[in-house]
Amino acid sequence: MALSGSSNQKVLIAFDKFKGSISAKDASSVIASVLKQEKSALQILELPIADGGDGTLDILWDHDFTQVETEVVGALLNPQLGRYALSRDGDMAFIEMASICGIAELNSLDAFGASSFGLGIAARHAISCGATQIIISLGGSASTDGGLGLLMGLGAFARNDGGEEITPNLEGLKEISDLETEKIPSGITWTFLADVENPLVGENGAAHIFGKQKGMSDVDATFADNLLNNWADLLVTKSGKDIRSIPGSGAAGGVAAAGIAILGGHVEPGSLWLAKLVGLEEAIAQSDVVITGEGSFDEQSFMGKGPGLVIELAKKYKKKIYVIAGRVDPSHMKDISYISLSELAPSQDAAFTQPIHWLQEAASELAVILDV
Repeated sequence: MALSGSSNQKVLIAFDKFKGSISAKDASSVIASVLKQEKSALQILELPIADGGDGTLDILWDHDFTQVETEVVGALLNPQLGRYALSRDGDMAFIEMASICGIAELNSLDAFGASSFGLGIAARHAISCGATQIIISLGGSASTDGGLGLLMGLGAFARNDGGEEITPNLEGLKEISDLETEKIPSGITWTFLADVENPLVGENGAAHIFGKQKGMSDVDATFADNLLNNWADLLVTKSGKDIRSIPGSGAAGGVAAAGIAILGGHVEPGSLWLAKLVGLEEAIAQSDVVITGEGSFDEQSFMGKGPGLVIELAKKYKKKIYVIAGRVDPSHMKDISYISLSELAPSQDAAFTQPIHWLQEAASELAVILDV
C-alpha cells in the first residue's frame, strides 16, 4: 500500500524510547513534524509507547495521570524523594520500581543489603491517597529479597526466632522465622508488570539468572537461591500458594512472588498493560500506515517489548508497517520496511548523540518511500 498524500490516509506513529538517546515522545514528535511539513495532507496520530520500564511515567502524564511525590527509601534504605503516577480520579497508581529503589541509583552493588522496602512505602502512600488499583513496574530492580521489603514497607512484620524484627532484604531472609501480614492494606487490586518469565527459584530463578548483575558471585547465587526457597516455604504457610515455579515469580528479585502469594496480585507484560491503557490496538485498527521503532531493533524487540507488539497488531489488521530505529538487525525484519539511523549517520555514535537530526533525515527518507 502506497500513500498518495490524500487527506483520508491515517498514519500512526508509535515509538518506544531510544534508550539513553531520546524519549519516545520526542522521537514521535520529530517524525510527525517532518511528515506534516512534507506531506501536509496526511492525518497523523502520535501515540508514544513503553513496556512498563524506563520512560513509562513520562507517557502516563498524557493519559490522565498526575505526578505524586513522597518520602521513600532507596535500594539501600537511604531516605530520598520518590515519585509515582496517580490517575486523576485517584483510583489507580503506577509505581516504577526503577525510580524508587532501582539499581541505576547505586554507586556500588550490595546484593544482600538491597531492598524493595521503598516500593512498599510508595504503594502505602498511594493507598492512603485513595488508590485501590496498584500497578508496579518491576524493571531495573537492585534487590533479590523475594519481595520481603515490599511487604514490610506495606506494614508486614517479619521476625527471627528471638522475636526481633529482621532487616527487609536478602540478609533478613537468612534469619526469618515468621511473617505477620495483618497490617497490610486490604481491598487492593495488584498488578505487577514484567517482561521476564523466570520462576522464583532454581537454575532459571531470580538469584541464578539475575544475581550476578546485582553483585552476586556464583556461590552467593546458590546461597541466595536456598534462602528464596525457604522464603517460598513460609509464603506457602501464610497464603497456601506455592509460587516458586510460577512463570514471572522471579521478576525483580522475587517481588512478584510475594505479590502473587500475599497480595493476590498477578504478573502481566508491561507492553500489553500500557497498550490497553493508551488504546493502541484501536489506534492501529483505524490507521492505514503504522510507524514504530526504538533504539535497537532486534530479536528482543519481539519478546514482550512495545514495538514488537505494535508490529504484531499491525499485521493482525493488515496495515503497512515501517520501522525507524537507531540500529536494526535485518535478520529479524522479514517483510518489514525499515530505516536504520546508524546506517544513515556516519557512525552509530553519531546516530546516538544526534538523534533529532538523524530522525529528521529518516523521516524525510520515509516521506519519499511513502509516495512510491
